[in-house]
Amino acid sequence: MPTVFEVLRAQSKAEKDAERIVLKKEETELLWIASDPKRLRNAVLALLGNRCVQCGFSNPKALQIDHVFSDGAYQRKAVGYTTKKFYIDILLGNVPRNSIQCLCANCNWMKRETHNELKRFK
Repeated sequence: MPTVFEVLRAQSKAEKDAERIVLKKEETELLWIASDPKRLRNAVLALLGNRCVQCGFSNPKALQIDHVFSDGAYQRKAVGYTTKKFYIDILLGNVPRNSIQCLCANCNWMKRETHNELKRFK
């Protein structure tokens, strides 16, 4: 008859194996999403609600991922982000959700003007 510890080890191994299967499935799904830039962008927009947080506009052709604290340039330099890597990190949860939002192009430009983010165009 197996000891309690052997039973617990066997359960633990089965749980770890199940967790590995789930992680492998998620990894495969993420690779599939990331293989197509449009699909990747749409997955990020879906995660962010598929609509502008300011006005509610929902046409994906005009939706943009906005850095709430206007630190997108800093993040790109510090982390070496490409758009693809940034989107993948959003999907993996490596980018704090309170630091990004979905805005339509109009609201994003109005935010840039309001927060004086247009320095290079002046």
